[in-house]
Amino acid sequence: MDKVKTGIPGYDSIIQGGYIPRSVNLIAGGAGTGKTIFGLQFLWNGISRFLEPGVYVSFEENISDLQSDALAMGWDFKKYPRKFKFIYHAPYEIENFIDRLEKEISQVKAKRVVIDSTSTFGMSLRDEYELRRKLYDLIEALKKLNCVSVLTSEIIGGGDVAGTGRLSRFGIEEFVCDSVTVLYFAGLGGHSDRTLRVIKSREINQKKGLFPMEITNTAHPAVAGFSKGDILKGIYFAESVEPASDPDESILATLKDGTPCLVASRYGQGETLFLGSFMDNHPEENQNNNRFLLGLLDWAKIDRPFTSSHDGRREEPVVIRLHENSGGWLLYVLNQGHSPEKVSVRMKVPETGDYLLEEMISGHTVRRNSDDKILEIVTGEIPGSDVEIYKISQE
Repeated sequence: MDKVKTGIPGYDSIIQGGYIPRSVNLIAGGAGTGKTIFGLQFLWNGISRFLEPGVYVSFEENISDLQSDALAMGWDFKKYPRKFKFIYHAPYEIENFIDRLEKEISQVKAKRVVIDSTSTFGMSLRDEYELRRKLYDLIEALKKLNCVSVLTSEIIGGGDVAGTGRLSRFGIEEFVCDSVTVLYFAGLGGHSDRTLRVIKSREINQKKGLFPMEITNTAHPAVAGFSKGDILKGIYFAESVEPASDPDESILATLKDGTPCLVASRYGQGETLFLGSFMDNHPEENQNNNRFLLGLLDWAKIDRPFTSSHDGRREEPVVIRLHENSGGWLLYVLNQGHSPEKVSVRMKVPETGDYLLEEMISGHTVRRNSDDKILEIVTGEIPGSDVEIYKISQE
């Protein structure tokens, strides 16, 4: 079967090449997980790479905001006035929505449609039966058109990473859409990242499950401190990475069947790591995942604003957040475990000198001198499920 490629890096390989023709596909997730960006990128790739016109329908954002968001990503939809339309439709005027949608799609001969979002679409309907009927009518109308559609829906609470809870705002959309992809915003040892999981995909055997990687080569800086045979846990999908016949390439890790999944390769003056199995904060995660991600930052020479005594450790789940403001910084140290934890934080500051640290809950104040522009902060014994918050300013 011919597939409709989304053009979103990595996603098409998960769904075995792309969406099925004339399908309606749900992108669900909590606030800030990237649903709108996903929809915009799906349409932009259609116009700029695959010569497929598109329509973006919003019930909750004005057109100028969407255009600004797209332009910030380098997607200038104004270049294609005859092949693309942004449409705002008031959510309380849904009686004529399907007729209008069919007309707009026909005008630009759209092959791709994004509707953002079903959450707002259904909020004006108080009767559950009416809500179900309207959503069903919308999806059925989209399936009859010669285009591929993406619907977005917010999940209250962000969604269950295991994919066992409700997968949309109303719990209806996932049953009538052809595919369901859930986006998450998950934390990892003090760091956060956006991740996704394909829950279902009709007529497509999408990649799924947990995929461990085994370290086989510890010479690379990204895996410094690891031993051969150490395991990294991957989730959602796994891919083999085929090495080229290049003496500068080396296989750092393999999947269980021995196929390469982490390959280092040099190009000119730079270096690239190809990672075939995605890691995330799932129940079976071990501390090696955190150590590896921190190793990637060091290898890439990404300047971290602070380090801590708990970096890479999973058995004591301490989360650290640093926020800069006009008067200095706020440092949050959260102990999400059950046992008391004492944490040391080494924070980079712009100047050497004296700094005032005020623990805002207890009111305790101390002065610290920064040596070589490094300010060391040592907390007290933070009880389980408790926090210390420091207001930091230069004297």
